[in-house]
Amino acid sequence: MAARCSYCGAELRPNSMFCLSCGQLATGGRRSTPAPVSDTSEVPPQPSASVPPPPAAPSRPSPGPADGLEARIAAAPPVAAPGLPQLVFTTGQTLVVREGTVLLGRRPEDIAAAEGAAAFALDDPDRSMSRVHAAVVFGAAGLRVVDRGSGNGTVLRRGDREDRCPEGLPVELVPGDELWFGSVGARVR
Repeated sequence: MAARCSYCGAELRPNSMFCLSCGQLATGGRRSTPAPVSDTSEVPPQPSASVPPPPAAPSRPSPGPADGLEARIAAAPPVAAPGLPQLVFTTGQTLVVREGTVLLGRRPEDIAAAEGAAAFALDDPDRSMSRVHAAVVFGAAGLRVVDRGSGNGTVLRRGDREDRCPEGLPVELVPGDELWFGSVGARVR
């Protein structure tokens, strides 16, 4: 019998970390075991435990002229909202940030309603974003982003520096900053 998502009830794929229907982390449920490998010659050698793994790279293409980020964001028409910050996404979507909290993700509506926040669902055909990936907060302290414990993390690129946003801690944003939510990018205007 296959395992089911404890959140939405959908059938989980074997050894899946996330439910493909709702994006919820698949924990505590019964998981089917993988089929035994019959021919070990096709299995690549695994590094020994004494060798530290390489540092994790962000799960997105490296930014630059080849990825078209500048072209996709430059092509996005500016939204008339003087004085309000905007996030222009590589999906073509634009978020005008008003005072308060906005949850970003593939399907943030339910959690946003429960928390009294606004929701902004992003197009993510690669499914690299979590259901609720990050929060954008705008108020007296300025514009900030908070990673909500997403699977692929939130990465901030400012100039030549690139940093992963720590889970649950607000990170200040300024115009020109570039954010990555999985493989979905955004520019702060």
